[in-house]
Amino acid sequence: MVPRAVLLVLWGGCVAAPDDRPPHDTDPPGDSGVDTARDSDSAPPVDSDSSPPVDTSVDTDTAAPTPEERIAALDPAVWLRLDELGLANRASVSTWTSLAGTASQPESGRAPTYRDNTLPVPEVVRFDGVDDHLVLGSGPFVAADGAMTVFAVLSTEDREGHLVGIGHREPGGLARDGHALVVTEGRLDLVLGDGDLELVSLRGQGPAVSDGLPHVVSAVVRPRATVVFLDGEVGGMTAAMPPTRQLATLTRATVGAADGEALDLALSPLAMDLAELLVFPRALDTCARWEVEAYLAARHGLGVARQVTPPHVRHRVGSLDPVDGALVDAWPHETATVSVVGAAWNTDEVERPSLRLPEAAPPRVRFDGVDDRLDLSLDVFEAGLPTPVSVLAVLGLRGARGHVLGSGAGVPDRLRTFGAAVVADEGRLHLKAFGLSTGTSVSHPTDLVDEALHLVEADVTRTGLGLAVDGLRVDRAGVTEVPFLAKASLGASNGAGTGASIDPVAVDVSELRVYRYLLDACARELATAELRSTYDLPSPVGP
Repeated sequence: MVPRAVLLVLWGGCVAAPDDRPPHDTDPPGDSGVDTARDSDSAPPVDSDSSPPVDTSVDTDTAAPTPEERIAALDPAVWLRLDELGLANRASVSTWTSLAGTASQPESGRAPTYRDNTLPVPEVVRFDGVDDHLVLGSGPFVAADGAMTVFAVLSTEDREGHLVGIGHREPGGLARDGHALVVTEGRLDLVLGDGDLELVSLRGQGPAVSDGLPHVVSAVVRPRATVVFLDGEVGGMTAAMPPTRQLATLTRATVGAADGEALDLALSPLAMDLAELLVFPRALDTCARWEVEAYLAARHGLGVARQVTPPHVRHRVGSLDPVDGALVDAWPHETATVSVVGAAWNTDEVERPSLRLPEAAPPRVRFDGVDDRLDLSLDVFEAGLPTPVSVLAVLGLRGARGHVLGSGAGVPDRLRTFGAAVVADEGRLHLKAFGLSTGTSVSHPTDLVDEALHLVEADVTRTGLGLAVDGLRVDRAGVTEVPFLAKASLGASNGAGTGASIDPVAVDVSELRVYRYLLDACARELATAELRSTYDLPSPVGP
């Protein structure tokens, strides 16, 4: 049986370095900065990805842009669709030129065929799964750091094959070589590999797709946050850094099969129907991804959800057994990452926090401010800061001073001057990113020692910090440094990995999320709205 209609959209390309600017452009680059507070909902944060800004102004003399015009404004390198193909049924598609870019039949090997009157998508380009494939022109499609984004609406019953991207060079390389979206064992996978030397993939954890039904597929590749979506829902994620060495030798992108890097072979062909293809020279942000997914779904009669690239780690109070007063030895994480990170755990040298279940308030993990501590399995703000980090936490201060979350110093007199952490001092929160010689910190003006839960947002990039409490945001530009310390911790610093509890603080924590990318406007809005609803938190405050 030949699979039914497929719409595939591939985005490949470069991400502008998110660390070239602070989370919000409130201070000039390089300025030590004066803290500025504002409502984070009224001015969304700068996105870590590099989608062109969308003009939201209204011109009463000009008609609203069409969906096609809005997608075109995102500047795709390739946009192939069937409206411009103009072929008779069963004709060979030797050259496919449309709104942007071209796909052409290789010198050897066969071209796919155009089919109409197919259901549920009425027009498709059909790849036979034997040797049909097309070579994409007008690259590049992958950034120097390996970033790209892929969207697809596809139906296939084939269980193995190269879908689209820069393919492998020899038989048997589908699962270990190239920079491409593929199907392995009936599941979508992103293979980002340099043979046996480096490999990033979902390792069999991607969404099942070989059911013969049409789907909208999206895949975003960027450092530390590579994720695949199926019909808008998260299908798999990895936080590994995409290898880039193979990009110096693998340069030719193909659709339907890998071609052995210009050898005109048909390696790992995939039987599928394809209706549309887009390639963008960068990773798009959440808002742009939603817009393209919605456009494709509406155009081809399909439905999509709206989800975001998930956090690398999520500790949620609901994952604990609901026993009031129970000591918390380990706090499991909930995450869509492929690489299991582990739990926050208690160590033998310190006491354990306890679970509290108030009758008229959300549950929380309570740290006593004396010697309670949980160590995390990773740095919250990653050492060396290769990528930006966003942290969301639902917490309430009961003490005025101490280490809340992150990595801290081994001595108690450096609460605000060494490490990368959210700390409390004089009842107010401070975000710091300090090494031995350089660093930056930002202070929030709100006094939080009220025992109520609050939504805290902390963003760290190489050139700036952002700290928000209940929507009121303060930003500071400046050089940041995240030192290489052993572990991050909750409730007290672990003494730079020495095991000692330094600067304990009385604090309640209900949820902690660590994102390995700077949350863009849409991702931030969705995530913070979910937390406010779950924990009955106050609405964002004004400036």
